[in-house]
Amino acid sequence: MFKLNPATGKVVNLGKPIMSPRLKGLAFGKDGKLYGVAGALPGYAHLFTYDPSTGGYNDLGNPRFPLHAPEISGELPWRGFQIGTVAASEKGTYIVLGEEESLSQLMVFPVQ
Repeated sequence: MFKLNPATGKVVNLGKPIMSPRLKGLAFGKDGKLYGVAGALPGYAHLFTYDPSTGGYNDLGNPRFPLHAPEISGELPWRGFQIGTVAASEKGTYIVLGEEESLSQLMVFPVQ
């Protein structure tokens, strides 16, 4: 990732969040951290955070969420393998991840 100062044109290299290719999306949470998804086939997507105050990354691993669906009683453990979209709720209290597979799901991650 890189940080660009538009006023000066200066570019700062912030490093690589994980050791896999492709950065799929970024969104800020209410905690001030930048949430992102990186990774590509044959591996799995990883959710990560970048803290601008410390410059540090935290790899949260392959996202796992309980799947709720009308045809399923209870919940089913679900993993986000190929995530292509990252968005934040209006106040940054949730990060929403969208899968891009045939069984695509929206996964909602609460920001602590």
